[in-house]
Amino acid sequence: MSFVIQQVFVEALNDPQSTQFQELAITITAVFDVIYKAKYGILFIRTIVLGFTPIFHSRMDAETQAEVQLVFNETSTQSVPEVTDISDTLKEAVANPNITFGNLSVDVTTIIVQVPTTNNNTTTTATPVITTAIITTTTTETTVVPLTKVTVVFRSSRETFTSDLSNTSSQAFQTRALLIKTQLDPFYRSAFTSFNSLTVTEFSSGSIINTMNLAFRSSSVPNSMEIGTVLINAAQKITAFNIDPTSVRVNDTAVTSSGISSKTSLCTALFLVVLSQLLSSQH
Repeated sequence: MSFVIQQVFVEALNDPQSTQFQELAITITAVFDVIYKAKYGILFIRTIVLGFTPIFHSRMDAETQAEVQLVFNETSTQSVPEVTDISDTLKEAVANPNITFGNLSVDVTTIIVQVPTTNNNTTTTATPVITTAIITTTTTETTVVPLTKVTVVFRSSRETFTSDLSNTSSQAFQTRALLIKTQLDPFYRSAFTSFNSLTVTEFSSGSIINTMNLAFRSSSVPNSMEIGTVLINAAQKITAFNIDPTSVRVNDTAVTSSGISSKTSLCTALFLVVLSQLLSSQH
């Protein structure tokens, strides 16, 4: 399979250990896992990025060709999908306005899917499908803009926390993080012109507690109430995961639909109770 993503090839993409290689691989893997898991369920196992190579169409910038392997469960009662169905699934996902590819922009005209030849003497439990992806990028001068990060936390009620969600390198973490990013990013981008990015940083138990960092241009950072209200309003429209509107906290300040509740620590609360009792006993 080949697909084009707007991002310029850099020499570091030749090195699987480089930060650039790993970040791009994680993004592609997470996006593909969400798309194909939703389509094929337990029949689909995982996505593996095999490597990147430059493709030159001019003397200027090179596009990036990525070779990706999709692995399907050969022992499933379902048959492995046809290559045309695999290709069409990606094309439909690209055309779907509700699916965000992060900073990747895919050109569906470059998609090619092929099934590699297998050794008949080798026993396998999964069938791989090789995907070649052309990832285009453009080089532009960038100006460093000061950013301010805001921590936002919310609970997903009635969802079950699993131990692999505590590992940021696990497939479960990356898949859920991408899902939250792709669903919430458009709400914040639409609400605030100063919005820069959304990054999920942690999941913890309590149903599932989701923690994320929102980055805004430092010159125009919305207040906690404004940031929290966007999430509360999004809770009514998002069905991919649950958002408990009563659990929203922005920079450790609880935000509700009626406003911001004060941050009162347990010690402060106990002090106020004792003080109240002392005052009442004097009357």
